[in-house]
Formats: sequence, C-alpha cells, structure tokens
Amino acid sequence: MEINLLVLNVGNSRLAVATFIAGELQNVVRVPHAQRADWPGIITEAWRKIADTETPAVVGATVNPPLTESLEHIVQQATGEAIQWIGTDIDLPIKVKTDEPAQTGVDRVLSVAAAYEQLGKACVVVDAGTAITVNFCNDAGEFLGGAIAPGAVLQIESLHEKTAKLPQVQLVPPVGFFGTNTPAAIQHGVFHGIRGMVKELVENYATTLGVWPELIATGGDAQMLFGDWELVHAISPDLTLYGIALALVRIAGPLTNAFLAANFSRPALLHRCVHGQLRDGETTIDDPVIVLGEGWADISLHGGQWVVQRTLELAMRFGFQLDKATATVDSEDAIERDVLNAISSARTELALRVLLSQHNAWATVRETLDVHRLRTALEDRALENLLRLPRVAIVGAPNVGKSTLANALFGSARSITADMPGTTRDWVGEIADINGLAVMLLDTPGVRETSDTIEHRAIELAATESRTADLVVVVLDASQPLAGQRTLFVQYPHAILVLNKSDLPCEWESEVMVTVRTIAHAGDGVPELRQHVAHYFDCDEIDFSQARCWTARQRSIVTAAVSSPPTLHQLWQRSENANS
Repeated sequence: MEINLLVLNVGNSRLAVATFIAGELQNVVRVPHAQRADWPGIITEAWRKIADTETPAVVGATVNPPLTESLEHIVQQATGEAIQWIGTDIDLPIKVKTDEPAQTGVDRVLSVAAAYEQLGKACVVVDAGTAITVNFCNDAGEFLGGAIAPGAVLQIESLHEKTAKLPQVQLVPPVGFFGTNTPAAIQHGVFHGIRGMVKELVENYATTLGVWPELIATGGDAQMLFGDWELVHAISPDLTLYGIALALVRIAGPLTNAFLAANFSRPALLHRCVHGQLRDGETTIDDPVIVLGEGWADISLHGGQWVVQRTLELAMRFGFQLDKATATVDSEDAIERDVLNAISSARTELALRVLLSQHNAWATVRETLDVHRLRTALEDRALENLLRLPRVAIVGAPNVGKSTLANALFGSARSITADMPGTTRDWVGEIADINGLAVMLLDTPGVRETSDTIEHRAIELAATESRTADLVVVVLDASQPLAGQRTLFVQYPHAILVLNKSDLPCEWESEVMVTVRTIAHAGDGVPELRQHVAHYFDCDEIDFSQARCWTARQRSIVTAAVSSPPTLHQLWQRSENANS
C-alpha cells in the first residue's frame, strides 16, 4: 500500500505543510500567516517530493476560511491540482455527535480521529495553539464535543493589551510554586490555569466514562505546557496532519467494479457520490460515501483503526493496491461534470441537495423540451446564489443594534457589542448560514460624523464594502430620532429596512416602509429577517424538481434553446470551455 499526499492544515495563526510518502509523514513545515509570501516556495518544494509517485494528491483542512481562496490559487499554480478539503470534498473520518456537526472545527475532529486510530479506545485530545481545545472521543470512535478557551499566548497578549500596567511576558514554564513578581505571576496564572482547566475537564469525562481516558496533547505549545505533566499519555505535534490522511481510501485495479458489487450495498455510479454500507460477508464495516471512476473507487470512511484495517484487508483479498488520493472530476456527461465541479462550492446542505438534484431535473427537461421550463431555468437564480456566496452588508447609525443583529444571524458572537458609540471600528466579514443560503455577512461600523481619524477611515472603507454588496440591510433604531438615520435608507433604496428595538416607543414609524421589526438582543424578528434575506436571493421556497443554470456555458446553451429547443442536447456534450 502506498499513500502519497501533500497535506495542508490551515490554523488560526499558521499553515502546516507536510507530505505523506508511502504512508509515512515527512517534511513538516509550519509557516506563520504573516509570512504568506513563503507559501508558494514551500508548497512547490513539498509537491516536488511526491510529484513523481503514483497518483499523488493534495488534501487539506482549515479553520480559517478567509485564507482558503488564496491558498487554493497557490496550490493550483504550484501543483496543477485542486485541494480536496476535509469536511467539504471528503467526509470527516469519524462520526461527529455534537449538536451542530457542520459547525464543529474540522481540526478538532481530525486530531481526535488520529488519536483514536492509534489507541482504538476512548481518549481526550488537548490542542494547544492560538486556542486551547479539549476534545472527547468515546470507545466507539465518535467525536462527542469538548471545550474551547483562549490559548496561552492569546491570554498573555490580552492581559497586556487590555490593562494599563501589566507587561508583555514570554511564554515559558514558570519557576517555583507562585510568582514573586508581576511577570512571573502572569506566567503562573496562564500556565497553571490551562493545566487546571484541562485536568477538571478530563476528570469530569472520566466520571462519565467510568475509567480514566488517555490524554494526548498536540499543537505548537503542547510541549511547553504539558511536556513534564504525568497526566499526559503522549505528545504528538502532528496529530491533525495524521487525521487529514485518514479520511480517504482509494482502491484501484481491474476488479474495482466486482469488489463494489460484492461488498457495497448499493450500485456504484460513475463519477457520482453514492452512500451505502460496506460489508465483509455478514459484517457491516462502515457506511461510507463512494465515488466510482474508470478503474478506481474512492471510499470515504468514518475512520477508526478497526474500520480502516478491515477495509484494507477486504480490498487486499481482491488483490487491489490502496491509495489515499482523490477522484478526478471527469465525465462524458457535461451536466454531471458541472455538478461534480461545483460540489466544493456547496457550503450548506441545501446547496448540496439542490445541486445534486440537477442531473434528474435536466433529464426531465431533455425529454419534454418544454420552453416554459427553459425560461424558468434562466430566470431562477437560486442555485447560482447558493453556490456563489452573496455579500450582505448590515449598516446603520451607532448603537442601533447592528452587531447584536449580526451575531444573531451568525448564530454566535462574532462582533463585539457595547453601549459606547464606535465599538465596531472595522467591518467584520464572515460566512453565515441564512436558512440554508451561505452568505458573506458584513457587520459595518456605525455611520456618524467623527473626529477620530481611525474610525472615520473605517467608516469610509465600510461604505465601499456596502456599495459593492449584493444586499444591504439598513438597521433603524426605534428609540432614536429619524433625522440622523434617514440618509441611510435614502442611500440604499433597495435595502431591507429593519426597525430594531421595536419594543420601545417610536414616533416616526408610520413615515418609513419597514420590512421587518426586531428586538435583536432577544432574537425577536430574527427568523423573519432570515426569511427576507433568503427570499431576496430566491432561496426561500426551493422546488428540487426545477432545472437551474449555474454556469455561463449552461446559460448560453439554454438561451439558444429557448428559440430552438433541439439545440438543448449540447448541454450534455463535452466542450473545451465546459468549465466556464
């Protein structure tokens, strides 16, 4: 068995680059994000080490979405390959039992998966980096959840930046039982505070589990924080990289179809994702997703030492060579290929469901050549919006509740809120799931006249972002005079108008055509606002049988087919510009 991978792990503070050559982790390099200019050279050098091996591939994991696009471009230029992202293109290697699996950090899951693959039993993984995460796995190899806290460096920097006199200190193990000066006291507080938190969490889990679980430490600060601690079973700085390499197994050879027919519960379809059960006789090994290619199949397992080993043994009994690589998108059916190429852009379950419905939806249109359905396909922008990440800007005067409303839409606190005008000093952009529609939600500084140079510049930059947004949400404050807020909804005539603090008396409400009323801090009206945003982008009422266009190639062909329906057959034919 040979495993030849270029592995990328995008953390909060740095990028880890490594190679798996013949299944062995080698050449690990960690680069701070401040040194992004070094990424192309490091990635090119890493790829050179595996480029001539059999079916090399690039696999990555990220907890830092803003860096994804630039990294994908660098990798494409350096290797000619696309990054296959864990959790998006490739299933996570273990089952995630949290309340919202899609919102659980992929790095946390991968570290636990790698630890369980080695131990084969319940364990705890503490990852010490920008954040400290403590994550729990049961005996079945399922990720249960954990705790997240500021990392050691973040704690030290916050004490220095948020206080008047506390100094910046180095992150080193403290000496003695307590600090006899201020720097030493900070070191003791951070060091023992982290250890105390970890110990308390592990003890709580041990009580639930009935046995003391083994504790594995990983991350850049693991050695310094836990190197001499008897509570830690082992320190593995590259645990997440191992977890990335666990996620996919490829079988390749002339007996691929026979193997799947004998051991997979459903018929495998060429270049399509099929979910089913992988069986060895009467024993169910796992419920993977399988993509079948020409002479190969990618099996996306849910991991665990037993699952991986049984899969390898089963495949090797058929005489296959196994390779942890990724499927190449290639199909004679251009619609099918368009679907496969777009899967990585489907950030939500709704987007994926609509995308996967298109093969059958267009097959129906092909049979009927119904011109009305062709026109509807051109007019409908739902799938295009589900895939392209529209930009939605929230604007308003200071203290109207923009950031509170943004946090409600995000589903958690991303923007700082306070009663002081000017708290938001720069626009905050992050992906939010609006009823299944992924949008880049921009929370902007409060618009006001100010003598503060930094705040004034931030307001100018935010105005530029708002002008280029696909949709603007103007937040009005029922308790403030209308005069200071009127210019905003005049400036953005097509905006959604939100009357926040609607539980307070408002003397001018009848003068404005308000779209929705909210009490942001209580969550009142937020579901209605989500509905209005989804409706704006045609994503509020989805008909999965509706054929839709999501590429320029498709629109060009369908536009011509409205006048000449027989030309629609070109939609399924390959062409040189099929990826347009």
